[in-house]
Amino acid sequence: MQSDKAQDTRALITRLQSHWLQDGVKIRAGATVRQIEEFETRYEARMPLDLLVYFGTIDGMNAGTSDSEMFWFLPLEAVRSLPEALGEHGQISAHHRIMGALSEPERWFVIVDYMIASEIFAIRLSDITENNPVLRYCDGHQIVASSFSEFLEAYLSNPMGLL
Repeated sequence: MQSDKAQDTRALITRLQSHWLQDGVKIRAGATVRQIEEFETRYEARMPLDLLVYFGTIDGMNAGTSDSEMFWFLPLEAVRSLPEALGEHGQISAHHRIMGALSEPERWFVIVDYMIASEIFAIRLSDITENNPVLRYCDGHQIVASSFSEFLEAYLSNPMGLL
């Protein structure tokens, strides 16, 4: 079963690579096992298989790069918890709102940025295997996918539908 899921995820990542190449986005090399382990140790979080395969295959987009729709998939080195990311962008009022609205906001990690933080997408990670939904955050938050794979499927079929 795990092997089938890994194979399905690899096929999805291959579609993502093709999409980005058609869009003129440079494909980055994957993150190393050490980089992934350091992230998981720092945040006491385990990545689900689909996110592991993604970061191990293509480590997001280079800084200052986006697709033609203005989506920037962050490289692992730029992934931060939602409170950290909002603090880095100077969105203090947003920081306080999200801290009060989400259970364990430090468990949500920004993985995609739309139009220079106009909207951000974050995945829920923890130290145990569990559901890993993806939410969109702008003035409020909304779950847009039940997993990273579902998020990628939605992005590949209609990226603007995620907004």
